[in-house]
Amino acid sequence: MDVQNTDSFDRHSSADISDHSSRDRMNERVSESASRVKDEVKRQAETLKQDAKDRSKAFIEDKKNIAAAELTDVAGALRASADSLRENEHDQAGHYVKLAADGLAHFADVIRQRDVGRLVRDTEQLARRQPAVFVGGTIAAGFLLSRFLKASARREEPDGAQAPRRRRDSASSTADSEAYANRTSKTER
Repeated sequence: MDVQNTDSFDRHSSADISDHSSRDRMNERVSESASRVKDEVKRQAETLKQDAKDRSKAFIEDKKNIAAAELTDVAGALRASADSLRENEHDQAGHYVKLAADGLAHFADVIRQRDVGRLVRDTEQLARRQPAVFVGGTIAAGFLLSRFLKASARREEPDGAQAPRRRRDSASSTADSEAYANRTSKTER
């Protein structure tokens, strides 16, 4: 019986060793697979992060260029106003409006030429060094931009075509008043 027990023990012992080494190999394979999956997920996350950065940078650059173009347009409108003032013998006012137009055109060029990160840093530095100038400039820029956008919106039709500018003079105003009076007197009858 001792021989049988020894034989049985050897079989169980070698089976246990075999099972143990199989488990070790399996654990090693699972660990390697998990490591590969983890590395792949990291790589894909980095790729997605870089793609998002690139897309947002392109979007911001596009908006920056649009803003610079709009500022250039406003500067052009101010130059036209300055010329008109000078033609109407308002040389001093025309001079100041031209100076403002030149400053705005220069600012548009700076915006166009600098990268967004640099613009943000420059703006932060200005806000820290001269907060009153920064706040005043922001308010003035917002006011001018809103006036420009309102004026632009009034001149455009919904389909994007320019609406004819209608000049109100006393003759058309009188004709409008008479037409209104005729309509209201007809409805009273």
